[in-house]
Amino acid sequence: MAKRKSGEISAAGITAPDWGMVDCDIKPFTTNGIKWNYERLLRSALWYAHYEVSSKNLMAEFLKYCNKKFNKDDVKLLKKLKDWEFTVIGKYTYIIGKGGKLDEELLKRIDGFYEQFLEKAKKIAALEQNEIDATEAKPAAPVVSIQQRMKDQVVDLCGLWDGMIDEICTGNLTTRKFDAYMDMKRSAVEIKPAHAKIIKDIYKAEYDEALLVADWKDDEIKEAYSNLNSSKVRKEFVAFFEKLYTACDTVINEGKATRKTRIKKAPSKQKLVEKLKYKDSESTLALASINPLGIIEASKLWVYNTKTRKLGVYVADPLQGPLSVKGTSITGFDPATSTQKTIRKPDVLKGVAKLARTKFDKLYTELTTTETKMNGRTNEHTILVKVF
Repeated sequence: MAKRKSGEISAAGITAPDWGMVDCDIKPFTTNGIKWNYERLLRSALWYAHYEVSSKNLMAEFLKYCNKKFNKDDVKLLKKLKDWEFTVIGKYTYIIGKGGKLDEELLKRIDGFYEQFLEKAKKIAALEQNEIDATEAKPAAPVVSIQQRMKDQVVDLCGLWDGMIDEICTGNLTTRKFDAYMDMKRSAVEIKPAHAKIIKDIYKAEYDEALLVADWKDDEIKEAYSNLNSSKVRKEFVAFFEKLYTACDTVINEGKATRKTRIKKAPSKQKLVEKLKYKDSESTLALASINPLGIIEASKLWVYNTKTRKLGVYVADPLQGPLSVKGTSITGFDPATSTQKTIRKPDVLKGVAKLARTKFDKLYTELTTTETKMNGRTNEHTILVKVF
């Protein structure tokens, strides 16, 4: 997250504090009718850190603080913890890192958290070491590929069919009652499409040779299969493999038909708004854009174009659901009720971020300029004023 200068207003509408003012020795003072003291300045700084600083950065500030005060080797162990575990105490060390000065009670609290974190990190390190020792002591088991496992699972089935092939070659068996598909269904192992493909690969060479046997023209084939002198037996020999291949193709096609269609994961809100163009703020009107994540699922969005001085409103279409974002455009709005008007005196927009829905509608209704339709596009001049 980019650093902000003191006094800047964030996208969430939060003003960055003057970190040096967060001092436990500061005397109370009044500015613009507001009374300030150490406690109030501290709360303001904590509020900013809560909304504007990531857990990762809070953890980094805590480790940085501890490195200056405690044993660095022990501090390294804290990296075994999750960053979200530092979100509470990390805000205080973040303030210190920015130049704030906290009271002794809070400093002792930081030290207490450090001791708790260190104890937890040492336990995690000990468990990891035990796992490493156990792994090193245990001899590595031979790695068997998935392909080999599946081949092993069809060994019994292939053994059954190999026996049938021998019977067919001797003329003691015909393929009339051979049902490879039912053999696979009755198998102790559930034959899946991947198994069927392996079976086809296992018998490919034999099937190709059977086709040459059926053709009965090659002299070497005639010599090798001299026992298959009957054309009827040779036809049965080929028919066996054809029925086997047909059964395998059936199982493969069944798998394709029953395979669940992959459901595309809906994009996150952050992904939806990452390409949306808008202007962070307009200092002359004290306007700052809201976080664009707020547009998702909103029913109404007010925008102001600082270049054309047009105030516009996007109203969700009741038939399409709430507003959303696609690329650089607002979607889901009703083109009939989503309109914009030119503001002759932009000063009327000062403080509009605090207006309720009805007062915002009234301000827009009282504008006497010509009303035009919204097109859904935003650009670098667009302030995202407010959502409802």
